[in-house]
Amino acid sequence: MDMRIHDLILPVRADWNHPNSLMTQDQVDEIVKAVIADYVGYEDVIDGWWIMDEPGAGAFGLIGKVVDALHRFAPDDEVMVNLFPDCSESQM
Repeated sequence: MDMRIHDLILPVRADWNHPNSLMTQDQVDEIVKAVIADYVGYEDVIDGWWIMDEPGAGAFGLIGKVVDALHRFAPDDEVMVNLFPDCSESQM
């Protein structure tokens, strides 16, 4: 999987840390469609979308909605969420 350009500008458009985000799937769909539209013309260098690095559990609901929307609106692209930290303290 070649993720040459991979970002999804949702942190500034959505509250990632709100537990079980109150955003509806329709609201997420509109944001995802707008982000995809921002990258029209770059399809030849976009192989996928990097959603978030090491999200907290409170973001999982919103991430699921984003992934669902991307699978519907950009079905040929990969979607990446890094759930595993590459380093952590023993208390984690």
